[in-house]
This record gives sequence, structure tokens and C-alpha cells, in this order.
Amino acid sequence: HRRFAHTTISRLLHALWHPSHSFLLHLDARTNATAVDDLKARYAARQNVHVMSSRRSIGWGAFSMVELLLTALATSLHAHPSFDFFINLSDADVALRTNREIVTFLQPFRGRSFVSVKFPLADGMRYAAHAHMRKSSWLECEGEGFLILNQTGGEFFGGEQRRCCYARSGPIVYANLPITRPEPPDRFDFFHGSQWVVLARPAVEWLVNDADAAAFARHVSLTYMADESYVQSALMASAAMRSTLINHNLRYIDWPHGYGDPVKYYQSVDSRHWSGPMVLTGERFDKAISSPALFARKADIDDQGGVSFMRKWDQWISAKLVLEREDAADTEIA
Repeated sequence: HRRFAHTTISRLLHALWHPSHSFLLHLDARTNATAVDDLKARYAARQNVHVMSSRRSIGWGAFSMVELLLTALATSLHAHPSFDFFINLSDADVALRTNREIVTFLQPFRGRSFVSVKFPLADGMRYAAHAHMRKSSWLECEGEGFLILNQTGGEFFGGEQRRCCYARSGPIVYANLPITRPEPPDRFDFFHGSQWVVLARPAVEWLVNDADAAAFARHVSLTYMADESYVQSALMASAAMRSTLINHNLRYIDWPHGYGDPVKYYQSVDSRHWSGPMVLTGERFDKAISSPALFARKADIDDQGGVSFMRKWDQWISAKLVLEREDAADTEIA
């Protein structure tokens, strides 16, 4: 729902465009009217660009991100049941490869999914934090915060100092309500990782149609950071699906934790970037495009450094696309 969403989404479609693809756009309920009208008008004549009719506010760290993903997966299966891959992207993403490069790369991996899974031994702190959060039931408030069920603030924070929110979660309030979180299916263990994925069609079919996957979704619907655990946990619970996973999300994401104290970085940027990856800037451009990833994030053209990155990206991707067209023309002549 970023103010510049229409410009970054247009850049993605420009780099990835092919008539055989289907592009499904969800425009957050908070997206400004200018961005919505621009995107609808720009792609009205493109039969393979579809705007989801149901728009809602998507919350950071909330189940609405999982719910939107599942809706998009089901919609894609219904409209195009024979597709090879489903890739989720946001208005903070940029393509590091052209459509032809991505198609060429993915062809040998048909039937396999790229999903980043962090295991407990490699990321004990994350697992401990998630396990602690799951002791409470979190009811999302239309993408604007959370209601913690049947606990007081004192009970929730214990000996910690009480806070208004977690990272960019939005306000947290407390209430006693007759709502109980369903138990997860017996064979499901929790795994965590990135919410950005490249899913092969068999994995999409399993997530949409499997009864245990649906039961697990109902369980995580009342948890915090469900977007970083649902896909990993659901696919790892199936032996057939687990054997098809490749442990990578094919994204370039640079975290401040690799440069010393991350708090110093977060203190230097706007609050909309707290707890997130570093903004793509002109200084990080060469590192991003030389990575093996297909996509990079986090783009922000409300940030001066982000503008510098996008200017370089525009020139770079345009040159790549021109060379591809010239190469295709030469092949036809030959």
C-alpha cells in the first residue's frame, strides 16, 4: 500500500512481461486512489493482468498476509490450472533478472519449490521468540494492530517493560473474548523462514486442497508472524512436499545485522523500515545485481537512496531488455 506502489509494480511487469504469464494484483485497501487508478488504466487492455476484486488491509506480521497468499493461490489454480510456478512479490520488490532469464533458470526445477526454511539449530533465537509469542492468541484488527485474547498486558509482558507494539505490528490491546485458538494437526511441527517464495504447482495444490494444511491455517490465524511460519510448516509436514523443497527464496535481502549493531541502522532510518531489511540504495546496487537472486528488496522511492537505486536499475534493466530483443531479432534473421 506504499504511495509509490504503481511505479514499482509497473517496473516489475515491464521486466517480467510475457503474454503466457498471468499477473494477479492485490491492491491494499489503504493504497491511494491515484496508484489504484493508474494501475487499472495502464493494464486495462492486458488480458493477462488481473486485479483482485476483494481488497483488504494487510497487516505487518499478521495472518492477513497468509490469507491473501492462499486466496491468490486458489485464484491462480482456478484460472490457470496448468501453470508451472507461482511467485509472490510486493511493491517493495525489483526484478534482478528478465523474464527470459527467469524462465530459463526455472525450467529444470519444474515440480520443485524454492522456500527458505530456517532450522532451530541455525536460528535458535527466532524459534524461541516465535514459541514465546505462540503462548498467546493474537487476533488481527484489519491490518492495523492486534487484540491479545484473554490476557492482560501485565500477564503478556511478565517482567518485561510493557510496550505499545512489537516492531511494526501496530497497537496491541487486550480483551477477554470467547475465542479459542484451534489446535494444530498432530503431525505438524513449526518451521520458520521467509514469506517470499517460488512455489511449484504441486505445492500450490497441496496448500489449497489439503485438509490438514487448512486446519493448520486456522491455528496460525490467531498467531503473530504467521507469514514467516505457515508455508514452511505446512509443506514440511508432508513427506511428498518436503522432498521437493529447495532451501532458498531466490531473493536478495540485505539485513543490517551483518554490519554490526542493527539498532544503529534502525535509528538512522524512518520507522517504516524498523525491523526490516536495509533499503536498496545506489551504493548497494552493484552488490544486488551481482547476486544470484532473481529479485531484490526492499525498494523505497520515498527515500533518496532508494531513488538512486531505481535510477540505476532503470538504465540497467532497459539495456538488458534491448540486448535480448536484438538477440531475438538476430536469431530470426539467422
